[in-house]
Amino acid sequence: MSKKACIITGGDVSEQFLSAYLEKHPSELRIVVDGALEITHGLGVKPDYIVGDFDTVNQELLEYYDKDIILRHPPEKDQTDTELAIETALNSGCDSLVFFGATGSRLDHSLGNIFLLEYLLKQGIKAEILNENNKLYLKNNSFILKRKASRGDFVSLLPLTETVENVTLCGFKYPVENLTFYREKTLGISNEITEEEASVEFSKGIFIVVESQDK
Repeated sequence: MSKKACIITGGDVSEQFLSAYLEKHPSELRIVVDGALEITHGLGVKPDYIVGDFDTVNQELLEYYDKDIILRHPPEKDQTDTELAIETALNSGCDSLVFFGATGSRLDHSLGNIFLLEYLLKQGIKAEILNENNKLYLKNNSFILKRKASRGDFVSLLPLTETVENVTLCGFKYPVENLTFYREKTLGISNEITEEEASVEFSKGIFIVVESQDK
């Protein structure tokens, strides 16, 4: 049976979106990372674990919680707090992860979190980054998108690897057949699903997939 973890980290978080998602999509594990505790506490979200070096969280707030769920790490370390939260989820047997607050003003952390999805992909772990306007995930095999289930009007396909080869897109506004997508090109940005289902077929490589909407 699949076991899902929600990891709420310290980037940009829409409190309204987070609250609505958690209400509609229950998970077996909720992990809050460092300063994100300010948000989840305000929403009344009960964490299963609180992870971090706690350099950005109010220490009096931290004392509110049971010490058994607090996983404290030193500030000088080789992993980000988000990566440590991932380890916590995997050690708890989770095979599906959804991230909130994984993007924001710190581009280095945003990129690092996207690259962490590759680490999870290689282990067969389903993972996605969500915010109010976007859903981001990786694919290393052909897949189907359903228009009604898409996060928004736009779908962008960006190579994470140097190339993604023999790409055929059907059911999109801009279909292609047997093309190579290159990481240094922007060919795959802002396509749109025009059929009830759209297919993305390719033979080699990894796509960053972003379902998005403008607001």
